[in-house]
Amino acid sequence: MNKRISTVSTAAQRACAAALGFTLAQGCVGGPAADNHPTSSHRPLVTAACATGGTSGAGAGGATGAGGGFTVNIPDPPAAAPVNIAGNNIQLMNNCDVTLYIRAEGGGSPNPTDLTLMAGQKQQISKSSWPGGWIEAHSAMPIGDTNLLERVEITVVRGDIWYKLQYLNGITLPIEVYASGTGPECNKRTGCYVSRQKIMTDCPDGLLVGQTCQAPGVYCAGAANQAKPVCHALDSQIAACSANSACGAPAGLTSKQAYNCDKFFGTSYKWCAAINRGVLDSPDSTDSSLFYKKAPYNDFSAWIHSFCHTWAFPYDDYNGATADDTMHTCRTATGASVTFCPNG
Repeated sequence: MNKRISTVSTAAQRACAAALGFTLAQGCVGGPAADNHPTSSHRPLVTAACATGGTSGAGAGGATGAGGGFTVNIPDPPAAAPVNIAGNNIQLMNNCDVTLYIRAEGGGSPNPTDLTLMAGQKQQISKSSWPGGWIEAHSAMPIGDTNLLERVEITVVRGDIWYKLQYLNGITLPIEVYASGTGPECNKRTGCYVSRQKIMTDCPDGLLVGQTCQAPGVYCAGAANQAKPVCHALDSQIAACSANSACGAPAGLTSKQAYNCDKFFGTSYKWCAAINRGVLDSPDSTDSSLFYKKAPYNDFSAWIHSFCHTWAFPYDDYNGATADDTMHTCRTATGASVTFCPNG
């Protein structure tokens, strides 16, 4: 098993994109550019845009830090289901309260490539085959990396679409993804159903950077943040792991490296998952009710899992125990829809 990609630099993402399916920048929809269902689509983690804090706010799902565990309270999706998309089109819907500036590129020639989506607007991109492309949502013009909100890396191969949701760098825009088709995994909604305002209001303390609630590995990559408590929150767990002969060799590593599943944790995915989940005493547990109950743990991951079906750190699928049904393979797909801010 290898690591999932986390979005950061444009160059780093684009180097890996052809091997991925739907994958969002902070929110991600992922799968392979191949005809096989993936068991894992991990790629080396690159740090860049997100983080966790010392204590979680009440959050949309009531996540709590300090060893109290968290309450899962995942909102229902809007009552109106997404419409089925035909003609090998990808429909983009802006249900946010802000204008989004969209760029589609890579893997051929989508039509159109640039468009403006006002609040409440939708538009379709035509692309029958897209082995490695991007749909980017930006906050302003001119479009550039500095105003990137989310990026969707999408693969459409031989009429099949793979999709999942992940927020490895953090979360800026909640998103819903839906693939239309006749296969058994088609027409299933995968999304994060809280408002954009709720994300910004309930982001764990100190992690809201601009419009993004950052994930800890990204936040702690900033030189100005490295002394912050969140960037040392897992140090004691790393030390305990080092003292455990079954765990082995993470001595001297940092909380940032544990958040990112980097260095030793890049190949020891069991221990990376255990430290992030706060289950160092039972690293092979698949009982998600035990996760995030014993501090310290990854507060950002606990927070986002309390209200969103998603991956929140690179090995969040270890042992099949994400506790969220986020991966779907839509074979014989006719099209897909990506809705930004499905709950406003």
